[in-house]
Amino acid sequence: MDEASYIVEAIKRVGPRNCSLISRMTGIPIGTVRYKIYEQLKKKGVRVQVSVDYSKLGLARNWVALNFSDKCSELAPRILERLSSIGYLTYYGRVVPQGNYFSLVALPPKAKAEYRKFLNGLIDLNILTSYKMDELDWICFLSMRPEYYDFSTGTWNINWETLNQSKVLVKGMGDIYVGEPMADKVDLLILTELQLDSTVSIMEIARKLKMKFKKVNYHFLEHVVRRELIMNYIIRWQAGIEDDGQYSTLSMAIEFRDLTRGELSSVQEVFHKLPFGWFDALSSDRALYLVYVSLPLTQYVNLLNYLRRTISRYNQKFKVSLIDASCSQGYTIPCEMFDEKQGWTFDAEKTLKEVGHLIHLTKEIKAVSFKK
Repeated sequence: MDEASYIVEAIKRVGPRNCSLISRMTGIPIGTVRYKIYEQLKKKGVRVQVSVDYSKLGLARNWVALNFSDKCSELAPRILERLSSIGYLTYYGRVVPQGNYFSLVALPPKAKAEYRKFLNGLIDLNILTSYKMDELDWICFLSMRPEYYDFSTGTWNINWETLNQSKVLVKGMGDIYVGEPMADKVDLLILTELQLDSTVSIMEIARKLKMKFKKVNYHFLEHVVRRELIMNYIIRWQAGIEDDGQYSTLSMAIEFRDLTRGELSSVQEVFHKLPFGWFDALSSDRALYLVYVSLPLTQYVNLLNYLRRTISRYNQKFKVSLIDASCSQGYTIPCEMFDEKQGWTFDAEKTLKEVGHLIHLTKEIKAVSFKK
């Protein structure tokens, strides 16, 4: 591996902010480390992201498929953007050519029934025609495999014929317990800033939040670090967006249904060997195994052939959905939904009204009844 690859492996363990520690871990001069992180990696489309432990924040992930009505299809991105602030939505992507949407919703378990009531209200208002909601009991965010990436040229070098023979450490699928939040509002704001920029200093965060450095530093060290609210750091290849808005990347969601335990283990290993997987997840009822991949368009056919060789025997159990890169977006922790006294809050009727006002459905909203 070259210097950049060693630095990437170190960042996975300790994050990108302590260049002197990374220098000691790799034996690479600190000036080179700093240059690689802040100049070369970024310019080659490599991003470092914090992997927040949402379960310790009191939030459970849900994979929600949404089908919008014809009258609201053009407004769907605007509605979903709003739900990132008022509806716990942390990601959405439009499936092409079908036009439906996938989303990730990070919900407090106590609000799940209320959230379904909200989604049913969207159907009553003919904003949605249908939805499907799978609670994810386990989710693992994946880093790129730097041994397959040339950081000097910004290109992938993958031997697809031997990829399935490579060795990877596949994380076991343990149940995730979601209890009361182990964070307060200040902690959430700090984590949000780190989600936006994992290299930002605590001093810069304090300045942006207009808080005293001493207070922010205390919350970072005593809450964020000591309580391990950050699980690890994720290294992702996110190049491919040109200045003219053209995309040379392709994202896809691959859904498996009703795999046996043995089949699940085999399929998971196949996808963890990919150089550019983003995450995989398992639903609480074990019926859905989900994989999300983002790759260069030039590798699309190679990936399909890799899947043909490795998982074709499961053809009847999986579906591949292509995601429109120009109509997909990820979001940070929904801090707006957190109240210092009440914790995470959600009101289906209030949220439905806000969405309805967004698309001028005031009269129709009044006709929707909410069962308490």
